[in-house]
Amino acid sequence: MARRRRAASRAPSHLSSRTATSLSLIPRTRLPGLPASSAIGSGDGVAAVIQLDQTAAAHGFRSNFGFAEVAGADAVVVVTAKSGDTGEVLGARAFPIAAGGSFQASLDQLVGGEAFANVYVEFAVSSGAGRVLAYGVSVDNTSGDAIYMPAQREP
Repeated sequence: MARRRRAASRAPSHLSSRTATSLSLIPRTRLPGLPASSAIGSGDGVAAVIQLDQTAAAHGFRSNFGFAEVAGADAVVVVTAKSGDTGEVLGARAFPIAAGGSFQASLDQLVGGEAFANVYVEFAVSSGAGRVLAYGVSVDNTSGDAIYMPAQREP
C-alpha cells in the first residue's frame, strides 16, 4: 500500500526520477531533478553536452540526445553536432516540440551512420515560447548501461 507524504515546508523543492522499466530508453539510470528555471528558451543562447561517442563497435558507445519542454508552449529546437577535437559541424537539424512534450533520438539522426568520438552537441531554441531541458545519453554497446548528461548552458 502506498503512503502519501505531505511536505512540511512550502519552499520550492526538486524532484528526481529513477527510470527502470523494460520499455525505458534509459534503463537503470537515475535522473536528477532539475529546476525549470535552468531550461533554455528562444534568445537564451545554447546549452551543450560534451564527449558523446557514436559507434557500432562492441566495445564502444552509442549516444542519444533529447529534451523536454517545461514551460507549456510549443518550440523548435535546433540541435547541432560538432567535433570536440576540431569544432567542425558534423550535422544539424531542427526538431519541433509540443508544449509539455519530450523527445529523444539517436545521434545518428545528426551524423548519419558514421562513427565519431568526442562529439559535442549544442541545443538552441530557434522559435516559439517553449523552454527546454536538454540532455545527452551515452550507452555502452556491450552492457547497455547508460550515462545521463544534462546539457549545460554555455557562457
